[in-house]
Amino acid sequence: MGSLNKIQLIGNLGQDAEIKESSNGNTFLSFSIATSKYNKDMKTSEPVWHNSIQYWAPRGKPESLDRLAPYMAKGKQIYVEGSLDYYKDKDGVRRVSIKANNIELLGEKGDVVESNAPVETTKDSSVFGREPIRPVSNEEEPPF
Repeated sequence: MGSLNKIQLIGNLGQDAEIKESSNGNTFLSFSIATSKYNKDMKTSEPVWHNSIQYWAPRGKPESLDRLAPYMAKGKQIYVEGSLDYYKDKDGVRRVSIKANNIELLGEKGDVVESNAPVETTKDSSVFGREPIRPVSNEEEPPF
């Protein structure tokens, strides 16, 4: 039987995502998110921080990160799907990070992006090459 290394998280960004470059010249987004863990004894939720998440640019398309980064502002709610990645730091301590292979922007307070960075869009006015999502009014039939 095979094995599976998959993680799915929904949470809020802890800070604005940063575009970084690896030692071999590949670019990636680095960010952290907070999820909630329910404490049944205290009947409260407490934050759980996931501090080391990387989303690598698709091969040959580092400009896609430039279009995505302005939308990944502190507080933005996102969905991350990826895998756990284990490595040793400079002191030889084994660490874990999340290598994201899918990111979905879900929303934030007021659904307003608080960023001064310019946003480049594709010719169909969509950041990700898809049609923009528009709300369905009560008079319209849902598209599904």
